[in-house]
Amino acid sequence: MNTPNFLILAIFSCLFLLFSSQINAESDLIKQVCSQTTNPNFCTTTLVSNPKAASATDFVNLCKAALEIAIASATDALSYVKTALANNPKPELKDALGTCVEGYDNAQKSFVSSHAGIEEDPLTANYDAKVAGDGYVSCAEALAKAKVPDEQISAKNKVGMDIVSIADSATSKLPN
Repeated sequence: MNTPNFLILAIFSCLFLLFSSQINAESDLIKQVCSQTTNPNFCTTTLVSNPKAASATDFVNLCKAALEIAIASATDALSYVKTALANNPKPELKDALGTCVEGYDNAQKSFVSSHAGIEEDPLTANYDAKVAGDGYVSCAEALAKAKVPDEQISAKNKVGMDIVSIADSATSKLPN
């Protein structure tokens, strides 16, 4: 084997080893977060499928990605419920949907606040991530009280609570 070919092979081998060790470290971050959630399979699927989360090399960046997912999910749920409220003439459902709008809006704001505090105030970021769950709970309770189940909103509540669990677990691992 001549020297240039050996050198190229050695460089590629080193890069491969470096890259594969980073993948294992990233997987370890996601495993650590997801093992502490209410739905570890959902957590793993959600974080691994997000390029920012999958490539995170520390908890700060993983938290940023997880909270961006949370904000997007809450925004989607809020938009859906606002549309449902505007298009629903049933008075018994209007009050429940109004509660859902308020709850999802509060969840979205809590996730945004949590994201803003990741580096400056990790304890408050964790608190804000947890509090976001209150919005989903209030929506579910309002729908149950009105006795007008809505499968799509119930599914959004379930996903929202699973995402709250991800955000809570991720932010609880931030360095203080």
